[in-house]
Amino acid sequence: MLEGRGSKMASAGGGDRLSALPNAVLEHVLSFLPSVDAVRTCVLARRWRGLWLSTPSLRVDGDSVKECHRFLDHLLLLRGHAPIDTCDLSFDDFSKRDVPYLNLWIRYAVMSRVRVLRFYADWRRHERLPVGDLPLITNTLTRL
Repeated sequence: MLEGRGSKMASAGGGDRLSALPNAVLEHVLSFLPSVDAVRTCVLARRWRGLWLSTPSLRVDGDSVKECHRFLDHLLLLRGHAPIDTCDLSFDDFSKRDVPYLNLWIRYAVMSRVRVLRFYADWRRHERLPVGDLPLITNTLTRL
């Protein structure tokens, strides 16, 4: 009974319930997705094309920095200076050649007024996490 009623409501209104939500709510929902999936939503409808650009989070998870660097570089370039609340970067492997990328992405997050910065990497092969002499000077970061 409820199922039929819901379909009548959706078709009678001319759209689905997601379409009725404000952009800010949709951006918040997208912020829980990995960034790759959030970007993919741009093909759903015209309204969704730019929503991923201003989601308040970056979530990138990959096997290696090398695998993700092109996607993440383009993502950050297209986002511009949209604020970031949460930045999660997770990689199973990285090498010393990846340090410039890591530095750039962390700097971008800090410059975007990130509040929560999480960085996961399998760095057992290294004596210390090789992110160079990266100063984290910010008044917005509350969790590292």
